[in-house]
Amino acid sequence: MTEIKNTKLTENDTTGTLLALCLNYAGEKGLDIPTIRSRVRVLGALEGIKVGGVIKLEDADYATAQTVIKEVRWASVGKHLITFAEQFGV
Repeated sequence: MTEIKNTKLTENDTTGTLLALCLNYAGEKGLDIPTIRSRVRVLGALEGIKVGGVIKLEDADYATAQTVIKEVRWASVGKHLITFAEQFGV
């Protein structure tokens, strides 16, 4: 089990909101059903987490989060994105 603090990164973004954004990123090839299942499982861990709360992820879910964070292509630049990635060891 890995615990990640749901930190407020900008006025509008938290660790949880950026992770949800990453999990919904399908990339150019889209997503297959097993991938959707694993991502929905991580999204479930985000439900009800408030700023300052803790996101608790099983090892497989944490690996899913790391993978999606590595795969996302951002359309902006900001230190908050680096902070976010570093929270997940990326």
